Amino acid sequence: MAELINSTQTALQQAYDYYLWTLTLSDKRTRGWALVDSPVPTLLFTALYLFLVWIGPKYMEKRKPFKLTPLLVPYNMAMAILNGYIASQLLTASTRLKYSYICEPCRQKNDPDELQVN
Repeated sequence: MAELINSTQTALQQAYDYYLWTLTLSDKRTRGWALVDSPVPTLLFTALYLFLVWIGPKYMEKRKPFKLTPLLVPYNMAMAILNGYIASQLLTASTRLKYSYICEPCRQKNDPDELQVN
């Protein structure tokens, strides 16, 4: 029994050490940013999303579907326009920086074009 507890503690310590090591690999420019500083918020939001996907169909089982077409059409158009703008900004900034589109290491500089790409 003591051997099992000891091996569990060792595994947990190794996992925690690995977590701390991965934090050292993060981009220094994003330290202290909300939702970016740690992987914990991403994991929590993923768990919340999976819960809502699981509970949503059960909740809506005996209800009529919402009529969201008048809201979704303008929303989708706005998202398409926004994504086009983001793609054009990414393309122009990465071209100015002479990025390779196949493989490029992450440059951690505070240059405005570099920040626009990253």
